[in-house]
Amino acid sequence: MMSFRKNLSLPIAIVFILAASPLSSAFSVFHRQCRRATCTIQKQSVSAPHQKPELWSLAMSKVDLDGGTTTSEIVSNSDKQHHPVREGIPKIVSINSREDLMDFLAEDDRLCVVKIYASWCKSCAKFGLKFKHLAQHHGDMYDKKGNLKQNADSLGDVRFAQIEYGSNRLLCKSFGIKKLPFVQLYMGSGIPSSSASANTENADADFVNVGKIDEFVCGPAKFDNLVAKRVDELLHSSRDQMLFEKNMVDGQALTNELSVGIDGVANKDINTNDQVLSQISVSAGKNTTSAIP
Repeated sequence: MMSFRKNLSLPIAIVFILAASPLSSAFSVFHRQCRRATCTIQKQSVSAPHQKPELWSLAMSKVDLDGGTTTSEIVSNSDKQHHPVREGIPKIVSINSREDLMDFLAEDDRLCVVKIYASWCKSCAKFGLKFKHLAQHHGDMYDKKGNLKQNADSLGDVRFAQIEYGSNRLLCKSFGIKKLPFVQLYMGSGIPSSSASANTENADADFVNVGKIDEFVCGPAKFDNLVAKRVDELLHSSRDQMLFEKNMVDGQALTNELSVGIDGVANKDINTNDQVLSQISVSAGKNTTSAIP
């Protein structure tokens, strides 16, 4: 009888030890939560008061309580997806005249991004935050005292500018802007400065398309897919590729003008070829380089 009691006491002791251990509380958490269809596990329900803190932390760092990737993997992936934040204030030049824009574009040969916005436009305000963030990664940087940093890390590969619509209505209307925010991408260098083009005939009309690579309306929700992506594409393009894209934009503008001219002629029921050619030539202005056969 005594031997039977001794043999029975050992399993009973083991049961009591397991019941008092942290594993029992952890098991109860899993059991309760897995009754749900989604089988989610909440972090705050897991505890191990009797474990050594350093051992428990090490063990839990290997466990993904929410499902998916671990915290360390999330941090690693985030570092790969985003550029490191550069210290300082991004340089964004304010344009207030045609001359300002010409001088800005003529400064050097880097890619130029120009934002056209209005102070009363809510979408423009949200867009401006993303625009500043892009300039933080790619533009020139000022230090806290307002001095332009000259070290290699602070000189960007893109230059940024902005034009406020309300203060520059005539300038913005010359771009044919119908909606805001509006973005223009220019190829720097080779663009005549304001002093060089001041006496050029029809300079006000011609300067708009000089060096322009692309332009489009863009709301804040589409900023990453339109502006940031386009800038990244152009930064990985050669100068010849950028020049080719500029010529494509110029060609499309000429095509649009010719289409407008043809439509206008058709509406007036002008039947002779000489009159048609005359109307198209007037509409296209100096952009036509040869007569249409």
